[in-house]
Amino acid sequence: MTKLNRTQSLFFQPSVESDLRAFIERSLNVALDFLNPQKENKLHSDLSLLELEEIFNEVEIPMHGLGVEQTLQLAVERVVKHSVHVSDPHYIGHMTGATPYFHMGLELLLAALNQNVVKIETALAGSFVEGQLLAWIHRLIYGRNSDFYKARMHKPDLCFGNVTSGGTMGNLTALAVARNKRIPRCRDWGLMEALERMGKRKVGIYASKRVHYSIRKAASVLGFGTQSVYEIPVHPFSNQIDLSALERTLSQHQAQGILPLVIVGVGGSTETGSTDDLNALAAIAQRVGAWFHVDAAWGGPLLICDEGKKLLSGIECADSVVVDGHKLFFVPMTHGMVLFKDESALDVLRHNARYIIRAGSVDLGRTSLEGSRRFDSFKLWFALWALGSKSYGQLMQHSLALGRAFEKLIHSSSCFELTSHVSSNIVTWRYVPPAWKDKLTALRQSTNEQKDGIVRTPTLHQVTTLLNELTVEIQKIQRQRGRTFVSRTTLESVIPGFDTVVFRAVLFHPLTSEQTLSEVLSEQKNIGESVLERLWPKFESQLNDWEKPL
Repeated sequence: MTKLNRTQSLFFQPSVESDLRAFIERSLNVALDFLNPQKENKLHSDLSLLELEEIFNEVEIPMHGLGVEQTLQLAVERVVKHSVHVSDPHYIGHMTGATPYFHMGLELLLAALNQNVVKIETALAGSFVEGQLLAWIHRLIYGRNSDFYKARMHKPDLCFGNVTSGGTMGNLTALAVARNKRIPRCRDWGLMEALERMGKRKVGIYASKRVHYSIRKAASVLGFGTQSVYEIPVHPFSNQIDLSALERTLSQHQAQGILPLVIVGVGGSTETGSTDDLNALAAIAQRVGAWFHVDAAWGGPLLICDEGKKLLSGIECADSVVVDGHKLFFVPMTHGMVLFKDESALDVLRHNARYIIRAGSVDLGRTSLEGSRRFDSFKLWFALWALGSKSYGQLMQHSLALGRAFEKLIHSSSCFELTSHVSSNIVTWRYVPPAWKDKLTALRQSTNEQKDGIVRTPTLHQVTTLLNELTVEIQKIQRQRGRTFVSRTTLESVIPGFDTVVFRAVLFHPLTSEQTLSEVLSEQKNIGESVLERLWPKFESQLNDWEKPL
């Protein structure tokens, strides 16, 4: 067999079926070894970043391939062994986690199909799968009747939205539509000339401080600049947008000739899980003539259960909504969606080419900012058929129940305190020495109420600095140990005027339990006591009127 023949044999033909089956079986064994929990396994590799860098130090493409078998072994040693076990129930720090086991088989099927959903000539049934999926999620948000969707689901001149690579592309698409809808002829003349003809010099995009950073990225890409995003303060602890502050900003900008382009509502914030008052934001947007967009990349799937519908009340008023499949819908990376109330809204992005997406075609690429796209809609479409809305609703309820359970555990602890209101399934908290807990609570309440504190504000600054360092150290050590994992963030809404470092847990793994959460806190308590003993001498002279916390 010549070298060319050997290379050609890697492409499927009946004669290589046995080789394919053998490779799939070996790959499955590798996957199962990775997924099966073992006592000695940590959530991540012990190698440092510098050591990992050394593993991947070749600077040229290999001239002679190793072959499939040797390369699989190379991948095991270099990649699989040093990947993060995000599917472990003790990994509760981020929005990437476990997926139903059938998705591993679906990934194989997707690779075999290799459909490109930009055009129907490369995705025949896939184009209709995507149309149906978007109709399902649109109905989940906007609740139109069956006849409405049957009449529109597969019409070439209508589109409920786009399947995207994730929330970032979804937000970019929504803001692009808002720009082209609210600024006449912007698509043809460009932003500067279109604004000038409107008699406006600048646009405003309004969102709370809990808004995802992708809104700023979208503003930059679309030519508005990041300074056009006005981040409105949130209420302490609840982390909901301050509507009065928003109204004041809008009034000031009206006097300055700034066009109120978009108001963004948060439907489950990345940092705290909070949701804005969407009904109130919708009313304000309508009054000032702004596009109302809701970023529900995280919280959107909660609509499939009754409690989630209450949390996200008002989302049906949005002009556009982003929902991610690769978060609470438990779909593997990557999968996102952007939906539009008006099924003709995407006309402002519609485009054609001579070789595909011709005028009048049903090609999905006609209204998408992306070109070639993987058939990722298949993953959520299959999952919704397999589980149904009832089982998905149970998963959502379990996730919300975990949030409440963790809230109770923190409340009952002598050395932890909540740092934000628990409204869904994301919890933030911090370690506080038991001897300080009551005094710190009184001081924080006094500061929040803007009354004379029982201790000077500079003292509160020193206490916050100490506790911030303590939180960072605990989180780092816990991550290095690798038995459990939570992330951390910094919030300005715990105590107004102070940046507070907090732990953050994202509670959605179906196999995470109250016992799991107790183990996380128990480990943090033990770490916290040892770290505090090390840090206290650094702060003792500055906090001599506080009881020694050891």
